[in-house]
Amino acid sequence: ARGAEGNQMGESEDGGGDEGRLSATQPRVDREFRGRGVAEALLDELAAYARDGGMKIVPVCSYVQAAFRRSPKKYQDVAAPQ
Repeated sequence: ARGAEGNQMGESEDGGGDEGRLSATQPRVDREFRGRGVAEALLDELAAYARDGGMKIVPVCSYVQAAFRRSPKKYQDVAAPQ
């Protein structure tokens, strides 16, 4: 994710997985941007990517697991069954 000035604020990556499934690893947010919703924005982008591709997200890290529990309706269509 990049800020208005084009500087990198954070990143998220797909840890791989089976076809049709994305393993969501810990989003990394630069220290100066923490607490500003950047990690959630990264997860939302991953969710949009999964929706567009008809994929499911396996919540590997604690942040993504907590986000799925905190906002079940927001992510229910892309959450992989556990």
